[in-house]
Amino acid sequence: MSIENILIKQLKKYSWILLIFVLSEMTAFGHQKEISNIINNDTASASTQPSKNHSNQAWLDDRQEVHGVFDQSSTKLKSIPKKYTLKPEKIHPEVYNSLIDMIDKAQKDNIKLSVVSAFRSYQRQKQIWENKWGNRPNDDINHAKNILKWSSFPGTSRHHWGTDVDFNSVETAYWKSKEGKKVYNWLQNNAPKFGFCQTYDDGRQHGYNSEPWHWSYMPVADRYLAQISNPTVLEVVLNQGVKGSEAVRQSDDLIKYVTSINACQVTYPQNQQQNIQTPQDLPPNDTNQSEQHSDPNPPVLTKPPLGSKPYISHEGHKIAPNTEDNLSEPK
Repeated sequence: MSIENILIKQLKKYSWILLIFVLSEMTAFGHQKEISNIINNDTASASTQPSKNHSNQAWLDDRQEVHGVFDQSSTKLKSIPKKYTLKPEKIHPEVYNSLIDMIDKAQKDNIKLSVVSAFRSYQRQKQIWENKWGNRPNDDINHAKNILKWSSFPGTSRHHWGTDVDFNSVETAYWKSKEGKKVYNWLQNNAPKFGFCQTYDDGRQHGYNSEPWHWSYMPVADRYLAQISNPTVLEVVLNQGVKGSEAVRQSDDLIKYVTSINACQVTYPQNQQQNIQTPQDLPPNDTNQSEQHSDPNPPVLTKPPLGSKPYISHEGHKIAPNTEDNLSEPK
């Protein structure tokens, strides 16, 4: 057998190995590209990336929104009137009517409610987190846990969804004052009637510190919670090069912070039924979706209940809290 024939035989023998290597590199590159597209900047949006498959594009939009990447010029965020806020704030459109109705009802009851924080973008949360992180080593687990007592890791804050609001003050001293106690008592007795829940209350044994100012519109927020509770989705935010991401990954507690919330009951207001998403608005049950988006377990978004039926939020997994240090700032 000639040398030429031997070489041809060897090339045929090992060509399949080369093919597998090339395909694997292409797959890895595609997944990393998806991650960089999901979290980009405040104005990044899948709407700027036309797709022939509308259902897949809607699914990608949801992937971005759960991490706080909204197109702020779109109808997906609605400005709250100035008389209800201390500074310009935006909210999810499905939350808007219930929020305004609740604040108006409070005013009739001589209770002053003012929104001090609503939607918060990924970039803003990243700025808050990295300012607190400072120059600490990227794997300082204790420092990460200290920050997590009050602030969410970028991409996991409930404020990213436009469903959560902070009222009046984020200082615990206010809520211990006579006025603060009066406002808090009103919220406890009335907010659930409008669909709002204090997700971080004293009744939890673990998780973020109690926040009497933080109230979440559960009929919409629980859809995002179901999505971000997927470990594969959470892994996206840990791959963005944020300061301290290695410490958060090593602690293996991020999903527990996300899901450890108050299991409260709220009512879905009758006058908000027109805002309920229809089946065509929600991501379809596409069996090929996981392959198309490099996610083996794409989360299922649930439709909120109708009428006055109670809405039960998730209790979630739990972790031990930390009580030292003071790194408080809006989540």
